[in-house]
Amino acid sequence: MVDQGILLRERMPWILLIEVLSGIDTLEEVKVASANKDYQAADGVLYNKDKTELCVYPKSKKASSYVMPSSVKTADTMAGMKYLKNLTLSGNLTNTPDCENSSIESVVIPGKIKCIDENSFMNCKQLKKVTIGNNVRTIIEYAFAGCTSLKNLTIPDSVLYIESGTFYNTNVKFPDNVRFFRYFMPA
Repeated sequence: MVDQGILLRERMPWILLIEVLSGIDTLEEVKVASANKDYQAADGVLYNKDKTELCVYPKSKKASSYVMPSSVKTADTMAGMKYLKNLTLSGNLTNTPDCENSSIESVVIPGKIKCIDENSFMNCKQLKKVTIGNNVRTIIEYAFAGCTSLKNLTIPDSVLYIESGTFYNTNVKFPDNVRFFRYFMPA
């Protein structure tokens, strides 16, 4: 360990990266040895070598904003981020990462994302602003549950299904034309 960071040598097993690095609450940055053939780090964030996959965003990275590089196509977990306030996801993601229990206040969900996954932003208690792109078709259950600061949300016409519990324990108000079924469906 170097300060509140970690240096990856030439070869590191994938299981170590996900289960160990993602679980370190005090991790501020990841560095990668230049000889590592599988991974690279940029600004303390760990990616695979061709930067198409975000592997680890350190929970204690002291940055208030993060714009995910457009090269990123997959990002599994960004849960528990302590200092990040503004998050812009890559326009090339197809699904949202798990950002559960994070300090984010605003998120932009652009591009190819068609589905906001289950629990994606659950218990992000400071989340106030969500910008949903026009390709989103489905919002899975509990995606925004527990986001107690979330009051106003514009849902684009592209959204066809909002599963039950999606906005549980939030202050989001729905217009009268929204009907509640197993899915919330605009009239």
